[in-house]
Amino acid sequence: MSDEYLPGPASPTPMDVLLRVVEAVEAQLRGSAGPPAQITMRDQYNVTDAGAVGPSSSAAGFSFCRARERAEPSLADLQRELEVLLGEMQKNATEPSHQIALAAIEAGTSAAAAADMPGVFEYLSHAGKWALGIASEIGTTLAAEVITKAIGLQK
Repeated sequence: MSDEYLPGPASPTPMDVLLRVVEAVEAQLRGSAGPPAQITMRDQYNVTDAGAVGPSSSAAGFSFCRARERAEPSLADLQRELEVLLGEMQKNATEPSHQIALAAIEAGTSAAAAADMPGVFEYLSHAGKWALGIASEIGTTLAAEVITKAIGLQK
């Protein structure tokens, strides 16, 4: 009876693993001229951020600090959102105080177009909670964030 028909052990021994690696390398050298085949001996992990990776691993007492991944919004983005907000506010203006808010948003839009951030904050500081409410309702999140800071609701 030949040895090649006998069942092997339940899990490979270190010698079995080494022989398989040698066979794979020899086959690669004899075979193609392309890149060598990838041989994974155990678990393979492709991670970017991890506290601990692998069987029985653990980590404690640390936190991740990641650099900002999203680009900072530009004044052009703010200008576009303020223009959308201004259009919506014009549809809903019913009180005299709304006219003051409209003027503040219009002036803030012009300041954003002129790349005048201090001017943007100065004008939007007069926009008020009505403008902030509409900005939040219609999803102009950048405009809402800047108005919030300008009117002093957030530091």
